[in-house]
Order: sequence, then structure tokens, then C-alpha cells
Amino acid sequence: MKRLFLVLPVILLAATLACSSGTAPTPTSLPAAPAATATSAPVGPAATGTPAGPSATAFPTPTETPAAFFLDVTSPENESVIRAATIEVKGRTAVDAVVSVNDTVVDVAEDGSFTSMVTLGEGPNTIDVIASDFSGDQQAKIINVIYVP
Repeated sequence: MKRLFLVLPVILLAATLACSSGTAPTPTSLPAAPAATATSAPVGPAATGTPAGPSATAFPTPTETPAAFFLDVTSPENESVIRAATIEVKGRTAVDAVVSVNDTVVDVAEDGSFTSMVTLGEGPNTIDVIASDFSGDQQAKIINVIYVP
């Protein structure tokens, strides 16, 4: 009888909280899976012939992991002195990236390479290269060059 008096307030408290928050309390444990019958097909490791054990999983493991997002500017080198009024900016990135060089969007080839021509002003110049993708990944490189005619 004492046990009932201890359990009853806990149940009433849980019911009161559920009603006041508008959501039902979540269970602390999952219900047991139904036992396999002679008419049901096996699932998990038994279905594939894989031995069960500590390393067996019910989910397939991916065979290929996605490559990390990157931006690599190969030309020009930072802080280089340039003798021409225009320079070709070259680099590589992820194939699904959108690349801009000094706020101008440039095409990305199927292998992830890109090139862009930039007109330089006399003296120091900053070249901003930004790559981003639809997942929200973004990387930027800033290259400073000096144009000496």
C-alpha cells in the first residue's frame, strides 16, 4: 500500500507536466522487438549471412566518404611582383563549388579547376578568391600582388 502512495504522485506529476506543456512525456526505454516467427523473413545480419557479434551492425556502412571542401589557388603566388597589366588566376576546388574572383563568378571545370583573368592597377593589388557550395561550405584566399609596369 505504501508503494502505491509513492508511485501515484509521480504518475500525477508526469500527467500534469504533459498536459501543461502540450506534449506527451517520452518513454525512457524502447519496447521490445517482436519475436521472429516461422512466416517472417530474417532481417539484419542473419538475412545477409554475416555472422552476428559485437562488430555486426544493422546499418550498411558507406563505401565512399565525401571529399572535404577545399580551395587551392595555384597562381599567382602571394606577394609576387608582376610585370604585365593582366594576370591569370588559377586554382582548384570541389566540382560543385561556385567560385568568384574579385566579385566576378568564374566557371569551374568538371575536374574542379578554374581560371580567371584579372586586370591590375599600378602598385599593390589584392585578389579575392572565394569558393562556396550549396551545403554552406565556404573558403576564401587573398592574394596580394604588385604590378610594376
